[in-house]
Amino acid sequence: MKFSWFHPGTILALIRLIVLLSFLLIVVSIGLLLKLLGLFHLSLRIKLRVYSSKMVLFILGIELDVTGTPDQSEGILYVCNHRTLSDGIIILSLLPGGRLVSKSEIRSYPLISTGAELAGVIYVERNSKDNRRVVKNAIIDFLIKKNSIIVFPEGTISLQKNILNYKKGSFEAAQEAKTFVQAIALEFMNPDRDFWLHSNLLHQYFVTFSQWKIKVKVHFFNKVIVDNAIIACQQVYENTLNKVADFQKSWNNPNYFS
Repeated sequence: MKFSWFHPGTILALIRLIVLLSFLLIVVSIGLLLKLLGLFHLSLRIKLRVYSSKMVLFILGIELDVTGTPDQSEGILYVCNHRTLSDGIIILSLLPGGRLVSKSEIRSYPLISTGAELAGVIYVERNSKDNRRVVKNAIIDFLIKKNSIIVFPEGTISLQKNILNYKKGSFEAAQEAKTFVQAIALEFMNPDRDFWLHSNLLHQYFVTFSQWKIKVKVHFFNKVIVDNAIIACQQVYENTLNKVADFQKSWNNPNYFS
């Protein structure tokens, strides 16, 4: 997309950015105040997180088409493929009880990092085996204590047509915790505008959110118990891959990767 300050879409994206930052500033301030007063208990944290996630989607014009049924049981491991930095907000808006596992780079984003901390995000250093081991043990502990966890097992955003191979660590955690896994397939409908192809975050923001609507398909599979982490990881990956391919039949530009 050719950038122009005077394009109607650019003006829309700019207005959205101003509203979004203002909203996040208010929500983060409320969260910090409640935390300071010792009133930021779990149920209030969840309510604020879900409300904030849904409002962010509304402000950005992200429209969800959801199929399947999210399992709201306690202690579920949710695994989803990863397309954009918006994915976490999308999934959190649909899973009130889930805690998100995210890459540590999010800590470098002003305001967003504080909001993520208040939302209970668990960080992982992708290049550190020791940190990944600590996070895996933390996930096991959370799951055993009946806290639900949201993971993107590709480990990074996929910019290809097919999703990346899933890492088995989170499935091993589910096996050890003797809990269920619910897979989620997610796909954006306009790859040349929605996929995060630009390294500059602000540039990508204007490319994506200068559209009136950003349409996203989300599907929840039936939950499964993990008896063998390697087999479960491969089966979930293949099921998600096939569902994403089915979603891509509705792409605005079906020949994008030709």
